[in-house]
Amino acid sequence: MDDGNTLIRVCYADTDAGGVVYHGSYLRYFDQARADWLRHRGFSQQVVKEQMGLVFAVRAVQLRYCRPAGLDAQLVIRTQVNESDPTTLRFRQEAWCEQVLLVEGDVELVCVDLRRWKAAPWPEAIRSTIAAQSAS
Repeated sequence: MDDGNTLIRVCYADTDAGGVVYHGSYLRYFDQARADWLRHRGFSQQVVKEQMGLVFAVRAVQLRYCRPAGLDAQLVIRTQVNESDPTTLRFRQEAWCEQVLLVEGDVELVCVDLRRWKAAPWPEAIRSTIAAQSAS
C-alpha cells in the first residue's frame, strides 16, 4: 500500500505453541513494511545495493507489546519516518488489527557502504524524498 501501510496475514509459522503471534515475528513484519515504504518511494533495497553499493541496517529497535494477535489475523503495519539526519532514519511503526493497537516501536535505520562495511550518509535522493513528504 502506498500510504505507509502494509497488510500482513498471520500464518502458522508466525505463531507460538499457543497460537499467538510470536514476539519476534513483529520484527519481520516491521522490516517488510519498511522495505515496502522505501520501495513505494522509488528506493528498492536491491537497486540501492546494486547501483549505490549501500545496504540498510537496523542500529536500534525498541518495541512495546500491547495486545496479542493470532493465526490468520490481518494486520496493518503503519510506517512513518519520525526523524532523520544525514546518517540515520528513525521510523515509528505500529501493528494494528481491527482498530486495536497490538505493537508499537521505534526503529533506527542506517546506510552501510558495502565496500568499507561502515556507516555512510543516506543518499541525497532518499533524504530529499523524505523531506518533501514531511513538509506536506
